[in-house]
Amino acid sequence: MARTKRFRDITGQRFGKYVVLSHVIGQHWNCRCDCGTEKIQVSHNLLTGQAAMCRDCYHKSRIIDLTGQRFGKWTAIRLDRPKFWLCRCDCGTESVCAANNLKSGGSTQCEKCRLLKVHKPKHGHCPGSKQSSTYLVWASIKRRCTNLGTKMSAHYGDVGIKMCQAWQDDFCNFLNSMGERPSQWLSIDRANKDESTRHYSCGKCDECKKNGWIFHCRWATKEEQSQNRKPRKSKLITYNGKSLSLKEWAIETGVPLSTLSARLSHYHWSVERTLSTPRRTYN
Repeated sequence: MARTKRFRDITGQRFGKYVVLSHVIGQHWNCRCDCGTEKIQVSHNLLTGQAAMCRDCYHKSRIIDLTGQRFGKWTAIRLDRPKFWLCRCDCGTESVCAANNLKSGGSTQCEKCRLLKVHKPKHGHCPGSKQSSTYLVWASIKRRCTNLGTKMSAHYGDVGIKMCQAWQDDFCNFLNSMGERPSQWLSIDRANKDESTRHYSCGKCDECKKNGWIFHCRWATKEEQSQNRKPRKSKLITYNGKSLSLKEWAIETGVPLSTLSARLSHYHWSVERTLSTPRRTYN
């Protein structure tokens, strides 16, 4: 004798965003989504959770909110339709962009800004595949200020040091402010005295005027740059009632600094043995 499936009435029950309205035939039920869309669903899909909402609601639930986020020169304003966002370029142009293009970097600016970049006058610092030393300095500063989380940015972008937007956008602006690199032994030096002189800034663009940044950068040698660095606090070592740094103890005892350092860190000598043992002499 053939077994018959027991009929289960699920009229009026809710499954996700679906509410069952009526029975159609067999295992098929007429359902309405919370958005108002009506569709026929199989009871097995409803009971197992495979059918919890209509297609439009499913796509909306997977949308990542990009409002206010920047993608190049684009700023996402609002969702225009599924997978497409209304964006505003820095020049004021508004356009609808695909979310995938924004997140992948396929769209970073409006057509007007793209054409301006294409027809920008050449500065002559990138002939062929070669780049001048001035251009390499600019590119290095830009990388360590904008590529956060890298080894280069540890003492720059990661601690809040920025490059003003005018210098970031155009090497010509940097070149007009700083001029050609006078020598391969010189690099960019910042005054780094307060917030107005902490960043790489031209002092003329809107960002510099808004934040009060002034133009203070210069081409300088390593010796000149070392004068702007904050002096490091040396660890003092106390022996026989005197507290001196390891460098000062090297002068006091006549033992080379490298020898004292090796005794303490490598051989793990005590402070008394390190400072009381004279320098070894060789015949």
